[in-house]
Amino acid sequence: MAAMAEVSWYQQVMLKCEEMRKRLESEDSVLTDVSKDSKHFTTKSTVGMMLNGCSIESMVVGGPAFNSHMLERGDTIIEVDERPVDANTILDALVGSDVPGSVHTGSIQVSLQRMASEQIADRRHMLELFTLCKEKCSHLKDQEFSTIIDECISLWTDMLLAESEGMERASCSYQILKSDCLVLLQELSDHLASALTSCQSELSWKQKMMENLEEAARQKEVQQRAKEEEAERERRKLQEENAAMSVELEDLRSTAKKYQSAVQNFEHRAIQSVMKESKMLQNEIDNLRDLGKNLNEEISFLKRRNEELEYENKGLHIEVRRHKTELEASKSQYVDLHEKICFALEPIYSQCCPDASPERKPNLEEMIVGLQQAVPALRRACDELRNDVSPRTRRSEENVTERLVPCQLALVLVLVLELLLVLGLGLGLGLVLGLGLVLVLGLGLVLGLGLVLGLLLVLVLVLVLVLGLVLGLVLALSYCLDMLFRLQACCHQRGLASLEHLCLFLEQSHDASSSHNHQREAPAAVGQAGGGGESDRKKLEERQAKLEQENWELREEVRELQGYIKAMQESPVKKQGPALGLA
Repeated sequence: MAAMAEVSWYQQVMLKCEEMRKRLESEDSVLTDVSKDSKHFTTKSTVGMMLNGCSIESMVVGGPAFNSHMLERGDTIIEVDERPVDANTILDALVGSDVPGSVHTGSIQVSLQRMASEQIADRRHMLELFTLCKEKCSHLKDQEFSTIIDECISLWTDMLLAESEGMERASCSYQILKSDCLVLLQELSDHLASALTSCQSELSWKQKMMENLEEAARQKEVQQRAKEEEAERERRKLQEENAAMSVELEDLRSTAKKYQSAVQNFEHRAIQSVMKESKMLQNEIDNLRDLGKNLNEEISFLKRRNEELEYENKGLHIEVRRHKTELEASKSQYVDLHEKICFALEPIYSQCCPDASPERKPNLEEMIVGLQQAVPALRRACDELRNDVSPRTRRSEENVTERLVPCQLALVLVLVLELLLVLGLGLGLGLVLGLGLVLVLGLGLVLGLGLVLGLLLVLVLVLVLVLGLVLGLVLALSYCLDMLFRLQACCHQRGLASLEHLCLFLEQSHDASSSHNHQREAPAAVGQAGGGGESDRKKLEERQAKLEQENWELREEVRELQGYIKAMQESPVKKQGPALGLA
């Protein structure tokens, strides 16, 4: 189609070029003045001369006579078309056949081609008017007016002459331009003809190609029709299958609605259960908070109890100091008595010597008997002192144990409450995250986010929960261990102080008992200074050795207690572990 349109365009251009060439060839000049007002002229053609008889008085600029450039004003016409003429016949001879374009020849062999009167109608009419005026002047014999008319004619002729020269030059340029345009149009026509030929050949080739393509298209159309028929059969088959599937779809929709209602009921029940569990967890958290408050109250109570125990400890210290002063006073008394007994026993030892006189022997025996009688009293005094020391020791141990038991109970309560708090927080976080997980899965299923995104969210939430629980347990254990070490150090320091006070008390009691035994033995020895002999002296020495042995054993026990106290003071608190008892 494009090639055919191009061919038709080339043909139209060639037709336009041919039309323009014909128009240029048909027009001689486009600069010729043409006046349509030629009705008052008696002739159709003119040679453009104004005559005075047979003499040329003036010529119309642009007329045949003027354009011939062979006639001038004042020339006399003798013959027209080889026939003699005079003033009466010259006009008829010049008009001739009165056909524009006809030629007549004068005696001077000038060929004048008559032109249509319309081409120079205005100039001819003007010249005739001047001629008429001049004739009127000649009849009136007004020579001056005739001269004026001649000057007007001359001036008008000069003007027309100048204009004619310009028009002539323009006409020459027009002719040159016309010839150039004709040449260009001819060349353009030749190029268009060659282009048209090539386009026609190309169009014929394309037509052949189009015929081949149309044939292929017809074959494809036949194949397409066969495919469409097959597709139509398939479509009908699919329509039948779609009808069956639509029925199945309706059934599936009904079952989906049932499942959806069941899922909604399940979600509602699950949300209600989760809400109940969250309320229960909230209640448990509130209970744990109450337990924490109770624990704080118990801790404050233990602090107050600790302050009371410290106050009692201060009282015990004061009492121990008082006992110390009393023991020091009794010790000084016992020392004085011991010196007196020694001073009293000096005669006895002098009597026990081998060189003692027989008169003093009965006195020695009496002193030995008195000492033998004083031994049971000394034993009773030792037992009384031991009985007096052992209740105090037990009371000190009981006080230490009573001081340690509340600390141990407080530590156990702190550990239990911390563990309960961590477990409660872990369960609360787990249930809250479970509720969030259910909601996220529900939203994922509703919004169509997919199961993979839900599982990823589950894994992230589980990891966050595990990290939170581990961090909570680590913090709780660190806090509990710190509290444990602090309580252990406090209890250990208090137990060591109590043991030191107990050992000092036992040592003072032992010194007091030993001095008391010496004081009791002294009077008995004084009473028996008179009797006894060598055997009695040996018995007294044996009993004295037994008393010294008992005193040595008591001192050893005191040393062991002091060594234990020093070992407890030197041993670090952290190496003893969580055990909080006394050895």
